[in-house]
Amino acid sequence: MTFSNINHSQVRYTIGAFIFGIVIIIFAIQRLIVMWTPQSSLTALKGTLRSCDTYVTTVTSTSCFGYTHDSQKAELLFYLNEFPKKFSLVENIGDDFNSSAYENIKAGLRHADSVTVWVQKSELEGLEPKVFQIDTDKITLLDFDTVRFKDRSLTAYLLLLGLGCIFLPVYLFIISPAEKNQLQ
Repeated sequence: MTFSNINHSQVRYTIGAFIFGIVIIIFAIQRLIVMWTPQSSLTALKGTLRSCDTYVTTVTSTSCFGYTHDSQKAELLFYLNEFPKKFSLVENIGDDFNSSAYENIKAGLRHADSVTVWVQKSELEGLEPKVFQIDTDKITLLDFDTVRFKDRSLTAYLLLLGLGCIFLPVYLFIISPAEKNQLQ
């Protein structure tokens, strides 16, 4: 392939697809790290509940074509007396106006004598660590595997999309010209 035969707009789009693929792969790897978190890397923070509440707020997203869509975001915030940390769980609940899962967790937290929150050891110094499991003196309110595998289909999709965007330029500029040369 000589440089005089190169379509510059094709090069620009394939480089853009390659960079987009790398960014998507980075997001997927961040999600994989959460999925591959072993339970041995977690530490328990045990204490008594200081405050707990759920909030539902409207989130508006606008597409590049100007269409807007409103959805609801549910957030469960709670604090323990023994630790100066904010524990939160956030989830997009679509068009619903309450999250029964978060309301159940809130009710369980309020009826408990003690609460154990499992977080990563590496996030102990942070003010808002990621919550992997919530136990009370009675039951487990939020299971470790539920948090770990919550977004596994999205992670698989991001990985496939990223790999496709990375291999498209490889095919167009390395494999495809080699096949054309073999045909001649």
